[in-house]
Amino acid sequence: KTETLGQRIKSFALDYRFWLLTVNYFCIASIWWGTMAWLPNYLKAARGFSWTAMGALSALPYILGGISLLIFGHVADKLGRRAPLICLGHIGAAAGIYFGAHAPDNLTAAILISCGIAAIALALPQSWTILQQIVPSKAVGAATGSMNGLANGGSAFATVLIGYFISISGSYVGGLMFLVGLAILGAFCMLIL
Repeated sequence: KTETLGQRIKSFALDYRFWLLTVNYFCIASIWWGTMAWLPNYLKAARGFSWTAMGALSALPYILGGISLLIFGHVADKLGRRAPLICLGHIGAAAGIYFGAHAPDNLTAAILISCGIAAIALALPQSWTILQQIVPSKAVGAATGSMNGLANGGSAFATVLIGYFISISGSYVGGLMFLVGLAILGAFCMLIL
C-alpha cells in the first residue's frame, strides 16, 4: 500500500524523538557553521594571528573533525548506542569553546576551540543513524529532508546571532558563549533521547 506524503510526514512529525533529534541537529549545524564563519575573524582580530597562522589554524577544525568522525563512527558501531556519543560531542564542544574563549594564551585558545569543533563533528553521522532508526522506512526520505531543512535553515541565522552577541557584549566572547549555550541545549536533547 502506497502512503501519501501527509501520512509519511505524520509518522514522524508526531514523534517527540524526531523533534529532539532535529533540535540537536540545529545545534550541531549552528555550532559548525557559526564557528566556521567567525573563526578566521576571531583568530585575526581578537587573537592577533597573522594571515598565514590564521589560515593554518582555520584548517585545524576540519582535520580534527575528520579524525573524530573516523574514530567515533567505529566506537558507535561497537557500542550500538549513539545518543550518548552525541551528548558527549555537545559537552566536548561546549568545553572546548568555553575554555578556548577564556584562554589567556592565543595558541591554546585556537587549539581548544578547534577541539570543540572536532567534538561536535562526532555527532554528525550519529544523528543521521538515529534518524533512520526512529523513523519508519517509508518515511526516511521525508524525515531526512525535514530535519536537514529545518536544522540548516535555522542555523543560517546562527552567524547573525553570533554577530549580534559580539556587538552587544563588545567582544568575541559573547558570540562564543552563544555557541556554548547551543551545545548545552543539544546535550540536553540527547540526554532525554
